[in-house]
Amino acid sequence: MENEKSKNVYRYFQIGDWIVNQANQMWRIERFDRKYYHVSNGHERNRFPIIKQNTMHLWSVYDAKNGDILTFNNNSSMFFLFKNLMMDDMFLCSGWMSTNDNRWYNSVSIWHGASRLCPVSKEMNKQIKEKIQK
Repeated sequence: MENEKSKNVYRYFQIGDWIVNQANQMWRIERFDRKYYHVSNGHERNRFPIIKQNTMHLWSVYDAKNGDILTFNNNSSMFFLFKNLMMDDMFLCSGWMSTNDNRWYNSVSIWHGASRLCPVSKEMNKQIKEKIQK
């Protein structure tokens, strides 16, 4: 009976989604099986029972905090140091980097496309913050 129930549980999240758990930690779904979402944040791996998925939510730009490093939909060519959300899908950042020239620009600027933003892995976050400090 227990196996039968777990077979029929609807999965809210898909591979590649960023989720936020009750502890306000961000995780990216790498894979799932019949019972668990297998997740990573670029530094650690974990798993969460699918039957507990109602305690998690899909990451959105509203989860972003001042100082977070974000990118557009996992596009690793543009990175932003998030400052705050504005109206009409706009956001303010205090710096940005393009991998085309691999330079960090310390300039406050307004960008369009806040709804397409997503977090970067902890590993990428660390690399970019080291670049900012140089």
